[in-house]
Amino acid sequence: MPTYDYRCAECGDFARMRRISERDEPCDCPVCGAASPRALVAAPSLAGTTAGSLDGGGAHMHSATCGCGSGGVKLAGRS
Repeated sequence: MPTYDYRCAECGDFARMRRISERDEPCDCPVCGAASPRALVAAPSLAGTTAGSLDGGGAHMHSATCGCGSGGVKLAGRS
């Protein structure tokens, strides 16, 4: 079962392992018992990067034996 994050208005964040079908239902806070909504967490930003630096603009080409499965072809979006 996956773990989901919830946020109690009084006690703060907590995590619970729940069925996927129950993920969006409120979960009781383990401290005070209040029904708490699921907390949607945004992906963290990578330190020292900008949106433009992650677009794959480099001319990197994998070798045919690197193990990534690209077969030595240039990756999509790369020149």
